[in-house]
Amino acid sequence: MRPDGVLPSATMGNREILEDRHVEGLGKINSSQKNLDFLTVCILPKIQLSEEENILITAIINLIEMFFILYRADFLHQQSFNNDAP
Repeated sequence: MRPDGVLPSATMGNREILEDRHVEGLGKINSSQKNLDFLTVCILPKIQLSEEENILITAIINLIEMFFILYRADFLHQQSFNNDAP
């Protein structure tokens, strides 16, 4: 938080995100993937973002999501490998 900044009093929960509800004072940017069993979202104070800023934040969200998918795939692979051992 910036020294002169104040945290917003509005909150956005899972229900608001999944049901695409508007929350006063907050905005969100979703990942591009729609066919996964999880959703990556960036919640920001409601400000006007330029197209370049929106593209950059979306790209970062997609990278975070990709890293999580890779982490989960490796974890499942290791778990499967350990279960196959005698």
